Amino acid sequence: MRELTYRILHSTTGPMDMVELNRAIGEGEGASIVDELVQRGLDAGQDEYGAHVRAFGSIERVASSDLDEALCLMAHFWVRVSGLPYHDLSDSVDLWYHTEGTPAARRYVEWMVSLESDPDVIHHLNSWLINQNA
Repeated sequence: MRELTYRILHSTTGPMDMVELNRAIGEGEGASIVDELVQRGLDAGQDEYGAHVRAFGSIERVASSDLDEALCLMAHFWVRVSGLPYHDLSDSVDLWYHTEGTPAARRYVEWMVSLESDPDVIHHLNSWLINQNA
């Protein structure tokens, strides 16, 4: 997976990478992918906020190839940043969901809600399901 996150960060993904990303997300590795994207920024010397901004930008670029996969990663990214003072990033994810939500992303968020134990996260993810355009 480290090679895949490298290609995501450096915008060198191809069709087979999207297949690999789909498989990884389908196997419940979405949060790990987001964690690794952020960690790569930290390893490159960025501060915590900068590493999150870089990871979010990478996820946005995935949307140009596969919106469903990007939205799945964004859901995990939102969970990660929801407890941090990066409201610009969490608000950006909210905006993506409210304007670009897809049926596949909706099913994925429903799955995430079914596994989540934090009531605040459950409430927020459920708000996406209620307000989603899909």
